[in-house]
Amino acid sequence: MLQRAVFSGTPDLGSIPAARAVIGGQAVLESALDIAGSARERLSADLFLLDWKPLRRTMRERWHDGRIPGTVVLSADGEAERSVLPVIEGAAVRHAAYAAEHVRGAPKWWVHSKALVADNDRALVTTGVFRKGTRKRFDVGIEVGGSHARLLDRLMDAEGRGPTAVRVAATTAARNGILLNDPAAGVQLLTRGIHHAIEQSDDLLVATKWLADLDTTRALSAAHQRGASIDLRVEAIDPVNEYVLRRDGVPFSVTTHPKGMHANVIVANGSDAIVSSAHLSPRALQPAAPGDQWVERTRELGAVTSDPEAVAAIRRAVMALDAVPG
Repeated sequence: MLQRAVFSGTPDLGSIPAARAVIGGQAVLESALDIAGSARERLSADLFLLDWKPLRRTMRERWHDGRIPGTVVLSADGEAERSVLPVIEGAAVRHAAYAAEHVRGAPKWWVHSKALVADNDRALVTTGVFRKGTRKRFDVGIEVGGSHARLLDRLMDAEGRGPTAVRVAATTAARNGILLNDPAAGVQLLTRGIHHAIEQSDDLLVATKWLADLDTTRALSAAHQRGASIDLRVEAIDPVNEYVLRRDGVPFSVTTHPKGMHANVIVANGSDAIVSSAHLSPRALQPAAPGDQWVERTRELGAVTSDPEAVAAIRRAVMALDAVPG
């Protein structure tokens, strides 16, 4: 049942009114391939990894043969660089090596976000990794267009211009439903959006690959204590967070998808949905200690939509997941 919109009337945290839900790992990869293939003037990406050959081939063609510019946000570490640098080397692409000044010799801050933007007009924010194994997993994405695609491209471009530029771009993006966590820039807007949704909702559907963040678990417990309806589905949970849920009587279930439930989704009051790359873990949601590059933290990206069809499609897909009571 559609209830009070959680993100309406919140000036610094907005929601995207028109979006399309992309359900399933195969559909996520096909969406990414379609968006990349449509690029004629610009192609930018947040790339955790880029191992799916059809997408690698298409992006290389656009960046090299088409000489299309863009920005690639990429971890400054071995696996990510081996995955992506051969695709962009020699192309007219701006390479934003994420947190390179911290990561060299101490690979603890890295990109976990996954997104594509074509021509500042079409974009995908997704939970799915751009690799072959995603095809059979449960992943979710949100396609957006127009001004929201432009904001996402600007957020990527800001990564190569320093922390201040990231903070400015992230603040504007958050007002419009695009939420970033960036430990190198001190940005925690995705965490704030997730906790806002939990704290303001009377009806919560939450699905995550991994629940390990105690602050989030406590927020779920507080919501349960005030009488909110909670349907929490996890693929894995750490012992401390499981103890807190059981102690406080918060119901949860464990998903049994044969190839893995990789999506991180919150549907709040049936009116808003958050889809993000962030597992509900300290690595994804907690800030890094100032100057401490040895604390493992990740750059994460999410999108909030209030599009009724998209929210309903995401809700149906999560509700259809097989799960057993925790």
